[in-house]
Amino acid sequence: MATPRPEETGCQKWIRLTLTFASRHFLPLMAGMSLLVMGLNFDSQGMSGILPHYRDFRQIILSGFDPHAVPQATPTFPMWGYGWVFLITENRLALFLFQNALAVASAYFLVRHLESSGRLQEKSASALKCFLIVSIPWYAFHSVRWPYSTAVSLILLSLLGWVRGMTAPTAGIRGLIASGLAFGLALNFRSDYYLMPVGWALITAAVFNFRIRELRKIAVWTVSVYLMLVPWALYAKKATGHYLLTSTNSGAVLFMGLGTLPDNTWGITPFDGDPLLRSLVKEKFGEVTPYTVYEKDRFLKQEFFKRVADDPGEFARKVFYTFRTLLLGGVYHGEFYESPDCHPDCYRQFTERRIHLFHHPLRIFNYAPSELAAIALHTASALIGIFVVFFSLALSPCTLYVSLKQKDVFFLLLLAILAYQTLLILISNFLNSYMANVYLYHLVNLCYGFQELGKISPSFLKGPLRANGKN
Repeated sequence: MATPRPEETGCQKWIRLTLTFASRHFLPLMAGMSLLVMGLNFDSQGMSGILPHYRDFRQIILSGFDPHAVPQATPTFPMWGYGWVFLITENRLALFLFQNALAVASAYFLVRHLESSGRLQEKSASALKCFLIVSIPWYAFHSVRWPYSTAVSLILLSLLGWVRGMTAPTAGIRGLIASGLAFGLALNFRSDYYLMPVGWALITAAVFNFRIRELRKIAVWTVSVYLMLVPWALYAKKATGHYLLTSTNSGAVLFMGLGTLPDNTWGITPFDGDPLLRSLVKEKFGEVTPYTVYEKDRFLKQEFFKRVADDPGEFARKVFYTFRTLLLGGVYHGEFYESPDCHPDCYRQFTERRIHLFHHPLRIFNYAPSELAAIALHTASALIGIFVVFFSLALSPCTLYVSLKQKDVFFLLLLAILAYQTLLILISNFLNSYMANVYLYHLVNLCYGFQELGKISPSFLKGPLRANGKN
């Protein structure tokens, strides 16, 4: 056992021992936390309204990709990835175990990469591991029946394979192909990121000064990504008469996103039943819903761009308003209040009980231990998400400067992911589930940012953390 430094206080020693323990055992600790949060979030209802569409896709796949095999009116919404998963199982427990296992494994490989590459110093890596262990919103995010979880884990694994394939002297082309296929597979779950591979390719090419050898690797990877969307494109052609790389809901999302600005001059509200949206669609097509068929999707995109072009100042106000919301909106932090016994009134009851406890803390003994745990962890989860996102965004100029100076392809791509997701939110609308997609990247950026600030100003990190790592 290492001898404590003479000047080490009791608090510093406790923090050092905690960081050391977390660093050595973070994988089983993450697994244990994932099981705990999985239990708390087991009855989550996030995106439950979309689940019937995935069951429809399962039937479409089994029918030989006949879009008319089920009486659904939206054959190209959402993406069909989760429908393929439903071919294997719809069981909530099985899906949660799979999603959490994939998430924990991808996070483990991420930490290993950051340590082995030297991008994070010992104390920063230990801090990241501790954050990961207590990242309640991250585990909650992977304990919902939705495609976000699988897509996020696949993209992270793709990023790690991509960076290794481009930087490791011994890396072969197979690893790059596998990385591209993983990203392409993720796009079959969530098509929001279908332009991101182009950004990755351009950034990486610039880092390597557009050398022919690296450009060939980039081309192989990029082709591998989009090859995975060929089956979807062929199916979309059969269903709509058009080759598509994405689902057909972006028009409605963009249009209703304009309504997130209160009292906007367009008179739009951010709801599916928005009166203006309904009247426009009915006037054009003679029927109101659904909005997610190909023709209506194109029409709503045109209406979105028309309104932005007619009043760019109002759109700028909308973007600024969304950014303010994003700064303190946090991420998806779980639905620990959900239960078959109280659904659909669980959230209201939970909120009332939590407020009552905060106002009357001496009545704590009137609450069951399980209810107290749910209240405490749900509150902590929300605060953790707000803290990580806010300070990650605040530190982004620092990490961007360092990454550009060092031509660090990993952190440049990580920041590109954060910028891409932020831009999507700003032009559409803010949902904390959207920010949860990039929570892990924000967490890494946060730790890296504090590390680099410590290098600029050593006194910045003088204190407890300095007892566990290099100066």
